[in-house]
Amino acid sequence: MFWLGLSRPAPQPVRLILQPLLPTRETEGDPRWEEWHCYLFPLAIGMGDYRRLLAGCFACAYPTRDAIDGTPAAALDPCSPNWLAAGDWERITAAVRREMAGASRKKARFYDRFLRWTEAALTHTDIIIADGNQ
Repeated sequence: MFWLGLSRPAPQPVRLILQPLLPTRETEGDPRWEEWHCYLFPLAIGMGDYRRLLAGCFACAYPTRDAIDGTPAAALDPCSPNWLAAGDWERITAAVRREMAGASRKKARFYDRFLRWTEAALTHTDIIIADGNQ
C-alpha cells in the first residue's frame, strides 16, 4: 500500500483507501475480491489529510451515480465503498489541479503525488473505489 500524507509519515488508523477496480466480463452486482485487489499499490490517505486537502475536491464529483449499479450518491461516504467512475475522477483531479496552483510547496507535493497515482491507476481501469474506515 502506498501511503500519502502530510500530517504523519506512518499510516493513521482512520484513513481513506483508493482501490482501482478491474471488472471482468463476469462482474455482475458486487465485484469479487480479486477484482477489488488487482492493483499492486492501493493508495491510503489519512482522514485528517483527506478532510483538509481533498474533501473539497472530491465534493466536485458529487452528486454522482455508483459506477457499478447506478445508485445515486449525494456525497462521499467515509464509512463504506464509493464506486467512482473515470468521469468522477476527471472532476476530482481538475479540482486538485486548481488547489495545487495556489498551494504551499509541501501541499503542492502532496497534490502532485495524488495526481500521479490517480492518473497511473486510471490507465488500468475506469473505476477507483474510495473506501473509508471511519
